[in-house]
Amino acid sequence: MQVIISGRHFDVSDELKSYCEEKLSKLSREYPKLTTARIVMDMERNWNVIEAHVEGKQMHLNAESKTQDMYASVDDVVDKLEKQLLKRLGKRKKHKGPKPAEVELAEQEAEPDLEEDTEEYTEG
Repeated sequence: MQVIISGRHFDVSDELKSYCEEKLSKLSREYPKLTTARIVMDMERNWNVIEAHVEGKQMHLNAESKTQDMYASVDDVVDKLEKQLLKRLGKRKKHKGPKPAEVELAEQEAEPDLEEDTEEYTEG
């Protein structure tokens, strides 16, 4: 996943960039089809604002966080993106049915053996 990190009104340190990349790698492990992540960091008076835009195959996620600490903002944004990602992945459906071999196995497992059941009831 390509990660683009930029700052408005200040220069982003290497430590902060590596921290963001480390946190965003967690998202790419959950869904490897994510292609790009854009992080924009801004300082407004005493607030640290982070905007995140993540794109992938048929997916666009956006999140924003505003806290006093930049590292806390990064954590908050990644948590919001993770919640959105898990919600999207949970809604995905498989439109193809099960394979014919799987259907046959499921039917065989569902049929009870009548002989075994009658023996258990007569003994007890």
